[in-house]
Amino acid sequence: MKIFGFIISFVAVFGFVDAQRVVVGVNGTLLNSWIINRNILEEAEDQEYLPSLAWNYGVSVAMFPKKRLGLEIDLLYGNHVQRFSGRDPYDAIEYYSSISYQKIDVPVMLKLVTEGGAFFEFGAVYSSITNPVYEREGFIEFNMNAVDTVDFTNRNYEVLLGLGTHIKLAKRLHLSTALRFTWGLSDLKGTDALGVNIENSYVYLQDHATHSAAAGLSLGLVYTFGKPFH
Repeated sequence: MKIFGFIISFVAVFGFVDAQRVVVGVNGTLLNSWIINRNILEEAEDQEYLPSLAWNYGVSVAMFPKKRLGLEIDLLYGNHVQRFSGRDPYDAIEYYSSISYQKIDVPVMLKLVTEGGAFFEFGAVYSSITNPVYEREGFIEFNMNAVDTVDFTNRNYEVLLGLGTHIKLAKRLHLSTALRFTWGLSDLKGTDALGVNIENSYVYLQDHATHSAAAGLSLGLVYTFGKPFH
């Protein structure tokens, strides 16, 4: 984390010194989020994935030392959710459950911008994970159960891809809209849809990593210092 912070500080300082354009903004994203583990996928009869909504919001700073090439750093607060349904393998009762956690994301992205304001972005995301929670309903014995935080990792590294455009509202003010996709590289660990620790060797004979994934629409307002996009 210290190395990551040093890189951000180094690039930010020299980016501001040499930048032809500095763009600051606020943004929010609505996401379809996933927590994927092969062991859960193979238990499709008892543990079925459901579409799950998550969100994040925050601030961004982008620096363009070249006319069309820049570096963007965001600071985002949000959550990540995975919902499930299925039948309890012990008593065949239908259930619904979810796994969720809160997070602070720091994406660092290279940004390529066209003359018309369209852009492509690629980079890495550091996530600090807090408050992982498992909830379920439909079981006889209980309605919900909290997952202890030690069952989840407390950090995640992701890769990010994005495609978007800047829509001009005024000379220096733009509406920024983008489709963003992320895939987690870290093993989140955690639990399955039934609340069983995913590392429980009595239940799962093979150990498979748990990864995050998300795709969503980001909207924001950005203000440009220096040369406008168009």
